[in-house]
Amino acid sequence: MRKSIVLSFLCCLIVQFCIAQAVEVTYIQQVKNIPQKARADMSDAALKFLFTTRAVLQATNDVSWYQELGEMVFTEKKSTTNKDLPANLPLKQEEITSIQSEKVYRKSLNDTYKSFKEQSLVLMYRSVAHVFRIEEVLPAYNWTITNEVATIAGLICKKATTMTTMQPQLPVEAWFTDEIPISSGPGSFHGLPGLILKIETPVFSVAADKVRFVTSPVIKKPTEGELVTSEQLMQRISQRPKADN
Repeated sequence: MRKSIVLSFLCCLIVQFCIAQAVEVTYIQQVKNIPQKARADMSDAALKFLFTTRAVLQATNDVSWYQELGEMVFTEKKSTTNKDLPANLPLKQEEITSIQSEKVYRKSLNDTYKSFKEQSLVLMYRSVAHVFRIEEVLPAYNWTITNEVATIAGLICKKATTMTTMQPQLPVEAWFTDEIPISSGPGSFHGLPGLILKIETPVFSVAADKVRFVTSPVIKKPTEGELVTSEQLMQRISQRPKADN
């Protein structure tokens, strides 16, 4: 009996410790359905740069910050030798040993701030040349929790489904763990009774590969960048030259 009481007390302490701490999760994001032309024209390194991104979530019960990591510019150099050169080049074959060329790829990175107390959402869009900021009300997801379970990053997770809040709406499959009672997740996703460790949609997937408890970080609402609406951002992106995106 005494042993049982001690174990219960220790379990309570562990739970209280976990709740009091912040959590830091590393995710890997991947774009699905990569165009066949891109697969044919790009190297594996270029494909990985453009369509795979690492991100880190720092979250407490009150606030979270999800940041995409990595470079926004990738330069790939290529050496073309005589046998690979076009036959109609205005140079004598014996004058050529090789030609050096390079291809530059660019991508944007996106960060998400969520305040559960203020019910506010801040989206940061970072390109090579510009930073934009969108401030909105935290979206409400209508989750359906299922009985399916899986192990992700060493934690038991339950499956939940919903639809995206942006048009066109897409089905969302989320896996969350109630072993970490923090109602947050990657990007704008939140609202489940536990931390979301995996998201699947027809367009992209996000999966955690490392979870750890940390001392509560200071997460401040971002203020940098030009404040725009989501409609204005889409218009600005579509009008800007590709080199600036």
